Amino acid sequence: MPVSASFHFWLPTKIRFGVGARASIKEETERLLRNKKGRILVLSGKNSAKASGILDKMRKDLNRHSLIFKERVIPNPGSEFVQQEINEARKEKIDLVIGIGGGSALDLAKAVALLVTDKQLLYDVLTKKSKPPEQRKPLIAIPTTSGTGSEVTPWSTIWDYQRKRKFSLHDSRLFPDVAIVDPELMLSLPREITASTGMDALSHSIESCWSVEHNPVSTALALAAIRKIVRWLPIACRQPKNLDARHEMALASLMAGIAFSQTKTAAAHSISYALTLHHQIPHGIACSITLPSLLKVHSTVVPEVVAPIIEALGERSIEGASARIKNLMEQIGLRSCLRSYGIAARDISRLAKEGIHPERMKQNPTRLSARGIEQILREIY
Repeated sequence: MPVSASFHFWLPTKIRFGVGARASIKEETERLLRNKKGRILVLSGKNSAKASGILDKMRKDLNRHSLIFKERVIPNPGSEFVQQEINEARKEKIDLVIGIGGGSALDLAKAVALLVTDKQLLYDVLTKKSKPPEQRKPLIAIPTTSGTGSEVTPWSTIWDYQRKRKFSLHDSRLFPDVAIVDPELMLSLPREITASTGMDALSHSIESCWSVEHNPVSTALALAAIRKIVRWLPIACRQPKNLDARHEMALASLMAGIAFSQTKTAAAHSISYALTLHHQIPHGIACSITLPSLLKVHSTVVPEVVAPIIEALGERSIEGASARIKNLMEQIGLRSCLRSYGIAARDISRLAKEGIHPERMKQNPTRLSARGIEQILREIY
């Protein structure tokens, strides 16, 4: 980036990070409600939040408020499910939303906090037939995985399985008011989720580096996240109760989230959507599986951008860096070829055509056609 270049960086979310940070839930809730009694909607998944013990703590710490617990968030929630949650939240007349869990729980909480304040239909907002409400309810995001970074981003991912589409609700008001990141909440995560969400964080970091909107601050955060992930993710997968590993992965995920909240993601995410929609490949795997090939593609166009990524991966060449990502996936128990996920060779052309999402592709430093994407998918088949 030239010395004269300028950039914009805006993160309105207050971050409470560290072991024991969950103790700040009461303080932050009272602050957002201005010390008044309120009706609080708590959205969480079925397992991780309960296993961490945080729900019981909230029942005790927030007992003067009316708490409405919904422990039924599903992975990659569809638009009908999200609309149902919005409808129910409207009936409850809630004052504050707390999302606890992985990216799906946090994205649902963000959508509910925004759409609950008016009568718009979610699908009309997603398809831009109507504008989002001008206000949203106060929002606290508490991640229990280290990967999505949703606690510090202005997006909510929503899937339409009937129409085979993936939407990204994008609004600056979707930045949560507070992100509470406590590594102890991740100690109960199973290896497979630790692995896939960790690779999601790696994807965010690498794509933030080569996004056409990268800036010195976002790149510094992203490169630091890459270094942490390649060192600590294998340890977190191998030793799930290792608090040092959980701490470093939580920090890496947070740093990656802040980085790509400013730059957006690019081709790896664009290609991933069809892999998840049609073949149910977990999001973090679907994003990272193309990174080795994309690294090679971009190295011929923006070598000055790719060089620091290679170094952060602990390698000296593009071949070594590409192999490093593939080896990392295999080291943590993930498969790195498409056929191992039940994809047939005849599916490649369709997946390539559906892998072009203009909003993601325009962040890419390299122009990729459907033919170029097909070549990448065949390389990793």
